[in-house]
Amino acid sequence: MTKQELISKGKTKVRNTPSLLLIYIDLYREQLGYKPACAGCTFNSDWDKFVRGEKSSARAARQPKQTPVTFRLKSRGSEIFRFEAHGKTFLRYSNRLTEDFAINFLTYGTEEQISERRKKFDVLPEKLR
Repeated sequence: MTKQELISKGKTKVRNTPSLLLIYIDLYREQLGYKPACAGCTFNSDWDKFVRGEKSSARAARQPKQTPVTFRLKSRGSEIFRFEAHGKTFLRYSNRLTEDFAINFLTYGTEEQISERRKKFDVLPEKLR
């Protein structure tokens, strides 16, 4: 039985069915690297941890890979970078900038805004060099 099949059975049914509880303990150990100290005592919190782990691994598989960062900022401090595009405001802290955000930050805005923004970079993103 897979983790997803076990999760679909439901928390109560797994807890109250001895054969399902044994499968749960094995899958829990496989996923988290250890068996629950007392499966009955800590079942509710352990079940939530087990389900969250399953959901987060599925979510990670769906997320696209990040492109490598090809730019370098002048400032090492924390600063908020903000730009407007398509009627929305986008912002990020300087320590959380991605390649795509930096390119958009240096693309959307007036000539004057873009000129000022370029001064914040030691090395511009590769696509804008």
